[in-house]
Amino acid sequence: MALALAVPANNWSSYNSQLDQTMHNIVNRYNKPVVISEVDMDWTQATTSNQMLTDVIAKVKYLGSYGIGVFYWEPEAYPGWQGYTMGATDSGGKLTYAMSAFR
Repeated sequence: MALALAVPANNWSSYNSQLDQTMHNIVNRYNKPVVISEVDMDWTQATTSNQMLTDVIAKVKYLGSYGIGVFYWEPEAYPGWQGYTMGATDSGGKLTYAMSAFR
């Protein structure tokens, strides 16, 4: 099962806790693997985004073989591209610190 998560920077921890409960519910109730298919946060919040991503990745890994992975939605989008600010690229075209969570 794929889940999407657009996370506001000011309460990402609460969202991640809800996501964790939902993932465990899916695994326990349906015995199905989980992939987080769309995660993003405003590009200006790179440090907070990194913390959120690190936490989501850890929660997915905790599911063992039921945790398939985490994908960032449109990380290559330039800041403000067509009004979209949830990419992970700075104004110089380089990936922000947020993406280091995937190392």
